[in-house]
Amino acid sequence: MIQIGDPYVLEPYKSKDDKASLLDAAIRRHDGNAIVAATLFMRDTLKRGSALYIYVTFLVVVVVGQDDGPFQGSTNKNLFL
Repeated sequence: MIQIGDPYVLEPYKSKDDKASLLDAAIRRHDGNAIVAATLFMRDTLKRGSALYIYVTFLVVVVVGQDDGPFQGSTNKNLFL
């Protein structure tokens, strides 16, 4: 679990369900830094082409503002804010 100000390691979260629960916990706590960390971790570790990978990559574009994935140049972030 990511706690504010504490060091954390995300590698023990291996399954898709573990990663989703990590993101869910960050969202429930309204912790923006944890949401970004969990989202980037999921983008970097999920199987490419899976529906969840595509959704998480989309979230990175919209929430984090990195436009270097499959949605590069194809989204208008203002539509989703």
